Amino acid sequence: MKKNKPLIYILIMFIIGFLIGVLSYHQFLATLIEGLKLIKWYVVFIIFFTTLFISILVHEVGHLIVLLKEGIKIKAIYVLCFTIVKHKNGWKFAIYPSLLKLVGGLVMPNLPLIDNEETYDQTIKSMSKAIKAGPIFSLGLAGFSIVSFIFFWAIKNPMMSGLSLYFMMFTLLITFLIWISSKVSANGLYGDFVATERLKNNSKFALMYMLSGGDTSDYQEENETFLWGKIIKELEKSTEIHSSEGQTFLSHYLDKIIFEQKIGSYAINEKLKYIYKNLNLKKIEHYTLAQQLLYFYYVYDESEAYIELQNKLSKMEKNPKEKKTYKFWEQRTKYLTGQTKEDDYKQRPYDYHQTGWILKPLKFEDIEEQPLK
Repeated sequence: MKKNKPLIYILIMFIIGFLIGVLSYHQFLATLIEGLKLIKWYVVFIIFFTTLFISILVHEVGHLIVLLKEGIKIKAIYVLCFTIVKHKNGWKFAIYPSLLKLVGGLVMPNLPLIDNEETYDQTIKSMSKAIKAGPIFSLGLAGFSIVSFIFFWAIKNPMMSGLSLYFMMFTLLITFLIWISSKVSANGLYGDFVATERLKNNSKFALMYMLSGGDTSDYQEENETFLWGKIIKELEKSTEIHSSEGQTFLSHYLDKIIFEQKIGSYAINEKLKYIYKNLNLKKIEHYTLAQQLLYFYYVYDESEAYIELQNKLSKMEKNPKEKKTYKFWEQRTKYLTGQTKEDDYKQRPYDYHQTGWILKPLKFEDIEEQPLK
């Protein structure tokens, strides 16, 4: 292989030189250079941001089209800071600069009625198809950008050759970044490939995904009734708190048995008496779970667990970046346990989690809950 390297290098240089010669002879390079000279530097920035918007829009439209094809309606679509959300009185367009932190977009499905296993499994399959469609549509746009550049260059249009070259370069770059980000997950947000794979092969993740989609469904109550049995089964198997699935199930369970008096499980409640010992309060998810457990111990008169967990919380080191989340949960717990009458946390429903700001365009109603004792 080492002996052939010089020959390969010479061959590559020959091909490049040949192509440059042919393109120069037929005035293609001159056309492209002329087109690039016509484009001002500030126009390049406009092209970049326009390409970014188009790339994200096409990606999200891919999700949207497949969801509609599968019979699943849409609740909202985000593209950068622009949102279109369906409210009670119709669709509303709005701009939320804070969403620029996503550097992307989002499509929120309006999950259909799920009241049996067949519908549940079919909905998971449909969601998996829709999620996978985003990167595929992005690849399609990348292909379109290449064809557009070749076309305008072939007809020797200087301005369009220059514009389409920038469009192609930026589209390929953004598509590459989208492809890479689709393979990672962080802070409760999952890349498209990660989510697709887990929906297919991880029943707990699929259940969590269906549960998290309940807040944007017209059938929220009906779907939660069906999913409740599945949550009970999962928690009776294990009350682990080290995965996002386990944390989600426990959080949902605690809220339902306390505020909605849903019938829980004696076996699960017994495990909850000691689960606080395994909490790592440096993790914000464990901190929020600790606050929910604290109120659970208060309502169910588990005084020993209540005191020990309260002591554990008082000694923890707080992360300054999570100030809003800490304030929300501390005020909530103090209000519910009768330590204060201040309840303005109810007007800040998006502060419950570090990614709660993503839901602001949905305009959730204020929290309605009262102390139980």
